[in-house]
Amino acid sequence: MAFDFPNAPTVGQVYGGYSWDGEKWIGATSSGAIYVNDPPPPNAPVNSLWWNSTTGVLSIKYSDGNSTQWVALLGGSGSAGAVLYDTAQSLTANQKARARANIDALKKNYVLNGAMMVSQENGAAASAANGYYPVDQWFINAVALTTATFSVAQVAAVTPAGSPNRIRCTVSAAQATPGSSTIAFTQKIEGNRVADALWGTTAAKDLVAQVGVKTPVAGTYLVYIYNSAVDTGVTGTFTVGAGEVNTDVVKSAVLVARTTGVWQRDNGIGMWFNIYLMHQSQTANVFATNTNVFELFDVSLTEGNAAPPFVVPDYASELAACMRYFQVFGGNTVGMADGYYTIGIAGVVSPTAAYVYLQFETPMRAAPTMSHNTASAIFLGASSNYTSSAINYSHQSFYSVTLTVTITGGSVSPALGLVQSPNWIKANARL
Repeated sequence: MAFDFPNAPTVGQVYGGYSWDGEKWIGATSSGAIYVNDPPPPNAPVNSLWWNSTTGVLSIKYSDGNSTQWVALLGGSGSAGAVLYDTAQSLTANQKARARANIDALKKNYVLNGAMMVSQENGAAASAANGYYPVDQWFINAVALTTATFSVAQVAAVTPAGSPNRIRCTVSAAQATPGSSTIAFTQKIEGNRVADALWGTTAAKDLVAQVGVKTPVAGTYLVYIYNSAVDTGVTGTFTVGAGEVNTDVVKSAVLVARTTGVWQRDNGIGMWFNIYLMHQSQTANVFATNTNVFELFDVSLTEGNAAPPFVVPDYASELAACMRYFQVFGGNTVGMADGYYTIGIAGVVSPTAAYVYLQFETPMRAAPTMSHNTASAIFLGASSNYTSSAINYSHQSFYSVTLTVTITGGSVSPALGLVQSPNWIKANARL
């Protein structure tokens, strides 16, 4: 049977079980040849093997009956797109980040309480105060407002990742034009926590922010990281489309590594991390309309330029991490069955004074600032025995503090130190 081969075939063209190698028609089922070089051999017959001497990838020239192509078999350093489990590879930080994202692998989240679950100080109470913490580590950060006012709070609403909580900002007075005014949800990240990002050095790593938002305003939003001195920073943006308003969406923004500036790597402020609701450098302005509601949830900041899926952390572990910066003893949120919270054993100093040694639940970032909401927060003994008239703090450290309690109502004997609900004592070591 004769074949009427095409008059002007192209290399690799298949016809009737034959392949054109650039010079002649050869059987597509031939055994081929073996090539060792860097660029792919241009006229290799089907079924040939080619080992790339640069990447170490072995490929075969394959024909599916309609076309031919090189198909990688095994080997390589990752240049051909393969991530190996049995051979060391030289992958870039971004390649590693992409691979982690592809297989849902966990990566360190530099942000604390990104699931918005922990709220030691304020629970679900709302506030219009600038600097208010609706949850641990996150505060509302408003600068130079002209007409805008707001209310922020933690709310119970399940997020796409499964957290039971998010934080909400409700506009109570609009500001149509940002000008020099800005409003953001902000977290100050400790230098020890972000030291391995190596910002301020030639080895600095790109970071990617992933944020969950529900917003009534479409447009671009600004994510801004800057250093402790607020003289060096980098911005990234994410966009909410018109069809995504008032819907839970997850967005990401790459923050290109900064090799310049001074970035703290101790227990001071390593980074300011800001997610803006209003800023003149973004097109979206949540505060353009009164009663607008913006919600933030499932936030992460990780190494690389591809964000891994957000994983809701273990609550107990996240609470312990947040206690490095803030702890509260007593209050209505403690759940004390008899209305009292025991903080320690009281020792007698004088007939009218005693001290109570208070050890923190978790060692704190630094010696905290102590406060209480009323001098009668401390009782010695059962219920109303020996009501305190004054409390002084001394010997503060990251580990403990001593309370000196002045007593009215009788002489003091050793007893338990109790905080009566809803009174509280707070230890604040926030950045």
